[in-house]
Amino acid sequence: MDGFVEGSVHVYGQLDYPESVSKLKLKKGRLLRLSFDHAFFDMKGSGPLIEFQNCRINDRGGYILVGGYIDFEQEDPFTHVTLGSDERSLYFMGLRIENLEEDGEVSFQKELNDKTSLSIRTPRNEGGYLGLRSGKEAELELEYEVDKDKNILIRFDEDESMIGLKRKVKF
Repeated sequence: MDGFVEGSVHVYGQLDYPESVSKLKLKKGRLLRLSFDHAFFDMKGSGPLIEFQNCRINDRGGYILVGGYIDFEQEDPFTHVTLGSDERSLYFMGLRIENLEEDGEVSFQKELNDKTSLSIRTPRNEGGYLGLRSGKEAELELEYEVDKDKNILIRFDEDESMIGLKRKVKF
């Protein structure tokens, strides 16, 4: 963990089975492999468990909700920590992830610079998780803005590849 931290940690009870209540704010930090602008953590501890109660990591207008708990008696204490969003799309660290329920797909989009974006659409497997479903592979798309209403589009998927000019028209 890295960054500026402020808040409170209250520990009470027996030394061999402590209870705790924590409220922390982190600014311009890094937690595991996630860099972020700021984060808020409300946690409650009971013995070897620390439960995330109201935790949110914010970065560039997007956010990730942190849930679950840490269990220090397990070999991997972070097994039960969950990351998620309460919306259909998640924007974090410059990457937009959208759940395209009607298509059974997930889309990953990244702005490479002011004029270029890269997106990947991949099917969800039968369990709803990310992954390739038999019979269909991911689609890769690279888009470059020539003018404010004209883009060059390059698309690759399992069956075909395409290079074209995409024109935006307002009605």
